[in-house]
Amino acid sequence: AITNNPDVNTGDKGLRGVFDNSRDLWSNDFWGSPMASRTSHLSYRPLVIFSFRVQQALCGFDAWSFHAVNVILHALVTHLFMRVSSQVLRWKSQH
Repeated sequence: AITNNPDVNTGDKGLRGVFDNSRDLWSNDFWGSPMASRTSHLSYRPLVIFSFRVQQALCGFDAWSFHAVNVILHALVTHLFMRVSSQVLRWKSQH
């Protein structure tokens, strides 16, 4: 989904290449196949592919960067979930 996906690889352009062919982000599936293709898995995730493209432009295909971003995003979601849960439970206990 990452190394062989033409929608992720910006080549040697770095951040300048992030928005090249950005239309493909909206018309291809997760694996880089056109959504209209019979071989498409129909797994539409343009924001994930865009984040992979930015990471590849900044750090290349080094696995550590993808793992680090994944851990940071999971920590952020966990923190937000805990905050929302505590607010909901506090509100319910008052009513």
